[in-house]
Amino acid sequence: MILLLGLLTSGIALSTTFAPQEFPDSVRGTPVIIRGKVGMSYSDWGHDADGVRRVYTFYEVQGPEGLKGDVAAQSVMIRELGGTKDGVGLVIDGTASFEKGEDVVVFLRDRNSEGTYDVNGMMMGKYDVVSGSDGHEYLSGPGLLGQNNPSGKKWSLDDLRQLIRNQEQTPDRKGSSLPLPQKSVQPLPVASASAPPSNALESSEAESSQNSFLIYLAGLLTLGGLGVAIFMGFKKRPPKS
Repeated sequence: MILLLGLLTSGIALSTTFAPQEFPDSVRGTPVIIRGKVGMSYSDWGHDADGVRRVYTFYEVQGPEGLKGDVAAQSVMIRELGGTKDGVGLVIDGTASFEKGEDVVVFLRDRNSEGTYDVNGMMMGKYDVVSGSDGHEYLSGPGLLGQNNPSGKKWSLDDLRQLIRNQEQTPDRKGSSLPLPQKSVQPLPVASASAPPSNALESSEAESSQNSFLIYLAGLLTLGGLGVAIFMGFKKRPPKS
């Protein structure tokens, strides 16, 4: 049983499938994009977003040009899941592979808690930079094949830079850079939204006091009239014989 577990943990292979996504959508959905030369590489333990300890292969990208996102450093460490460390090997089909000296454009996720960057989309997030016969630099990679690039367009590095600029100016997917019209809302006058003015309160209080006095006076007159009527009734009663 122990031997079986040792065999299982010493080498693990996983397969990966990819849903097609057009190149502009991949660019829009990627927070960090850099261009640079691949330097040293090594495998080591690392933690994923859920805190699980896994084996990663780390690659240095030297002199990165920050095409998208905030990257300001002479070199950046990126990583891909998989590798061999302490006798434990992890192989995942579809991961991006990097060779020292390669000129690459890499799509990355935001910087992780360990200070490195995970490749976004695995092999779909790695593009080689190749020189065209027209003197322009072009991108080459699985992310520009088949349904990911139905028009068959050749994407140059300048095209990518322009696409990123356009998307930054048009954050919505429909591509409208004009601000949406907004209705102007005028605040209500303070007097109508709160208590009435002080002069209105004083007038109301004076009127209320006057009405109370009139009611009180009418009551007195009524009681007085009733008293007079009773007195006159006794006065007019004939004397008993």
